[in-house]
Amino acid sequence: MFEDMLAYQPGALLKGSFAELLAADLDDDAREFFAHMAADVETVSGTAWPSHPGDLTRTILTALAAGPAARPAAWRQLYVETAALVGGCIPEAAPVEDRPSVVRALGRLRQFLAENADIADALAVEELERGMFGRGAGA
Repeated sequence: MFEDMLAYQPGALLKGSFAELLAADLDDDAREFFAHMAADVETVSGTAWPSHPGDLTRTILTALAAGPAARPAAWRQLYVETAALVGGCIPEAAPVEDRPSVVRALGRLRQFLAENADIADALAVEELERGMFGRGAGA
């Protein structure tokens, strides 16, 4: 399993800090999720602006390693950053020979967003509550 994960580990993803991944003490499924999503982020980030694959990769790791109290906020942050990356992706900006892999990676990231739509719903409720309480406090 570790050998597979290393194949998905381009040098820039953790900016040389493979120790962060090891310190997170993730189970095999979480490591596999991290490896695949980080690879998709790296692939798609070349067509999006601004492109910060290392930052989003750290957010993935943070969400996977978060304790129970921090987990909801960490996953909301992952959702927000992934949505921003997907929204900024322009597959046509990729070289023609790379477009099929960009489109496949983009599809998997969009699937992640679709499968976790409840996070978006929670974000919308939080934003609505903030707006309502903000107006009430100012009145």
